[in-house]
Amino acid sequence: MHKSECALSPPGLVRPDVEGITQKTGSAKKFPVFVKMLLDALGHDSSSSSGSVFVDLLTYADLGNCHNRYLILTYAAEYDRVHYPLPLAFVDSPQRQQLERTIDRLREELSRRSLETATPARNGSKNDRAAEAQLMAENTELRRQVEALAGQLEEALSLARRGGGGESEEGLLGGGGSGGPKLRKLRRAYEELQARRRRRKLLRSVEDGQSQLDDLRDAHERLRLESASEIRKLRREAREGAKTVEMAARTASQAEEQVASLQDELEACERALAQARDKHRREVERLEKELEEGRVRGRAMRAKIQELSALRGGGATTGPRPYSQQQQQQQARRLSSPFGGGRGTTAGTRRGGGTTRGGYASSSANRSRSAGSNRRRRPAESSSTTRRFHVCAWFA
Repeated sequence: MHKSECALSPPGLVRPDVEGITQKTGSAKKFPVFVKMLLDALGHDSSSSSGSVFVDLLTYADLGNCHNRYLILTYAAEYDRVHYPLPLAFVDSPQRQQLERTIDRLREELSRRSLETATPARNGSKNDRAAEAQLMAENTELRRQVEALAGQLEEALSLARRGGGGESEEGLLGGGGSGGPKLRKLRRAYEELQARRRRRKLLRSVEDGQSQLDDLRDAHERLRLESASEIRKLRREAREGAKTVEMAARTASQAEEQVASLQDELEACERALAQARDKHRREVERLEKELEEGRVRGRAMRAKIQELSALRGGGATTGPRPYSQQQQQQQARRLSSPFGGGRGTTAGTRRGGGTTRGGYASSSANRSRSAGSNRRRRPAESSSTTRRFHVCAWFA
């Protein structure tokens, strides 16, 4: 770290204090880096000024409300902003010698920097740089003249005291002694030089105040630009957020419509399933009812068959001559065919009328009428059940 950087450091701040402050803020910095940032913020290091560090100035009311005095160094990066509060030691009445040494040191530093730097001042004109160099040269010449006149005055006073027999300085300057006019002339020249020096000092103070005012204006303009950029960024983010919210709302609306459509389809499927279930249940009930009716008819047919069998067994002695085994087989084959039947032949044999051919024809006609009536009465019965009934009737 340079000697000038150490001289510009705030009083009472040492390396551990500064590094401790930076660690508390969450953005730790080494002491040389922090001093470089502070110089950059104060505008001492114009070659490395980036605009990312600056010093916040509190108003008089803010200073009155604070018990402690702070110089706030702000480091603004792209996505964060860090504030480093630097406590300042309060000096009630500094000594005059200390102030003079500080002023001389600052003037020497200013003259050295103005001579070393090649960059223009704030207005960037060569005339201002030439005027500043001329003022500095005049100031140096006036200081040299003042020192020379002061030496001459002191020498003249000493000579006058020795020649005037111990006369006082007031008497010598008042013209009572032999060296009075010369001393008065030197005194006037000295006072004139002092007045010119005071005027130069006042002019320098005004120029320093103007420079500080310009720095404050630059800082204010920089802060205004940063604030405007931040506001534009926030507005852009707000617009993007509004677009995102609108898109999310549109997506949610579409999802709700899809859910409602799926619910309608589900309800339609449930209704169709309920209708199919009711239809199936009615079909099952109908089939069960038909099955029960078929069972009832089967039981009635079995009872009738048993009754016919009983009647056949009771009238065997008075009935006609039974068929031979071969005739029974032929009759069974005829009855088992879809065009055969046996009730007409049996009835014709029992009645004893006609031959076998005539009985077969009569029984065929009877069977056709019986089959037609049975189909009209019971359309659900199968042909196998009909054939089985005819066979049983023939055996009966």
